Amino acid sequence: MLGVARSPFLLGAGSEREAVNRIGVARICVGSMLLITTGLARRLFGVPAEQDNGALRLVARFFGVRNVVLGAWALMARDRGPDERRLCYQLNAAVDATDLGILVVGGLEGEGLWQAATMGAALGSSALLAWMDLIKEVDTAAS
Repeated sequence: MLGVARSPFLLGAGSEREAVNRIGVARICVGSMLLITTGLARRLFGVPAEQDNGALRLVARFFGVRNVVLGAWALMARDRGPDERRLCYQLNAAVDATDLGILVVGGLEGEGLWQAATMGAALGSSALLAWMDLIKEVDTAAS
């Protein structure tokens, strides 16, 4: 049984499997949005229109592919052994922690990117907390 969730993604999740379903599907949805509707994603996250160009959209698609792959891996790993689940959750957590650091720097140094960095950091920190809760869940169940 999942303990007290620190992430909004996991509120009400009764099991590790349900929690992984939620965060894995959320990662796939965000990734798909970045792949398919980069312009809409740019507007939702608050990136200024004057910074919308081919390079931005390409980088957004790179992040989209990464998110879809990581989310799919989480869904595939949910029924595997504790070592594979832990590795999957740890890697997802490391990716989100790294993204948070990059977003802070980008928000502070990037011209007009504070809103986008704040939106990304809110989403990323919620995801990071979810992965940390899942790591704890695997470790608790294994002991």
